[in-house]
Amino acid sequence: IRADLMDGSEREKIPELVQKLSVPAILTMRRKADGGRFDGPESERESFFSSIIQQETRVAYVDFEDDFRIPHLEALVRRKGIRIIRSVHCFSGPC
Repeated sequence: IRADLMDGSEREKIPELVQKLSVPAILTMRRKADGGRFDGPESERESFFSSIIQQETRVAYVDFEDDFRIPHLEALVRRKGIRIIRSVHCFSGPC
C-alpha cells in the first residue's frame, strides 16, 4: 500500500482497506528523494506509521528506507508481529 500516493482521507482508511485484502499487505510511504510523493517532515511519516500500527490492522510488513531508523517505532512494529523491510532506492547508478 503506497500511502504516499494517497490523500489524507484515503490514508485514514488504510486499516479498513487492509482488512479486505486476501494477501499480506506491505505498507510504505516513500519520500520524494526515494521516488515517492511524500514531501513532509520525517516526524509526520513517523506519526503516520505509528498511528496505523497502533490500530488493529492486518498489515504484515512495513517498508522503511535503510536510513529511516526510529527505535521506538521499530519496537512497536515488532511487538505487533509486523516485519520490517529495509529499502534503498538508487536512481543514478550503482548503490
